[in-house]
Amino acid sequence: FPGEVRYNTLDHALIFTVNSSERMRIGSTGRVLVGRDSTAGNEATLQVASSSNNPKLSLNNTGTGSAFLLCQNSTTGDGTTDGLYVGLTAANGYLWNYEDASIYFGTDGDQRAQLDGDGRFMIGSTGVSGTPASNSLLQVRGRANSPTDLGQITIARGNSSINLSNNAEIGKIHFTDSAGDIFASIAANVDGTSGGANGNPGRLSFWTEDAGSDDGPTERMRITNNGNVGIGT
Repeated sequence: FPGEVRYNTLDHALIFTVNSSERMRIGSTGRVLVGRDSTAGNEATLQVASSSNNPKLSLNNTGTGSAFLLCQNSTTGDGTTDGLYVGLTAANGYLWNYEDASIYFGTDGDQRAQLDGDGRFMIGSTGVSGTPASNSLLQVRGRANSPTDLGQITIARGNSSINLSNNAEIGKIHFTDSAGDIFASIAANVDGTSGGANGNPGRLSFWTEDAGSDDGPTERMRITNNGNVGIGT
């Protein structure tokens, strides 16, 4: 038959056939298999497989509204604002945990980062403990392949040192209010000729804004590539 639905009494599966080939089956435990006839050790309730095309699931709202998955259990409840929301609203993508709990990120079988219920993003195995350090919204613990080693953050310019001229900016840290008004800054610049045999000479400068001024921060101190410190010059 070009198409049929049949019940297999041997493994108690409901099998759907199209164009003389099995396309989907519902197993005795309620698993739905699309494009495969066995679980192959996969315990997922819904499985989609294809040997010739990239298998995919598509949630398509033909209007401008949302399309989403909502993952819930008996702990989260089953309301419209319970559980984990993964979806699209207009052109914006969302990974949204409605619960006062964490979202975890992992690779190679290990936890790599955690976004907790207080909005802290903790990179590494766990966050730091103790106040006020534990209140930081961004925490870095350890470094790659060494979770008990020093914490390390890298700020990199988008091109190589051989293409940078003297005084070129390498990176900045700004201290601002919620409107983006800058109170103070720390800047790193090229301090000489960089690249090749010259190495990468750099300097740090520290900037603050005067009381009563609205002209932005002024450089107050500089540490040059040879270690000299200039204050107020």
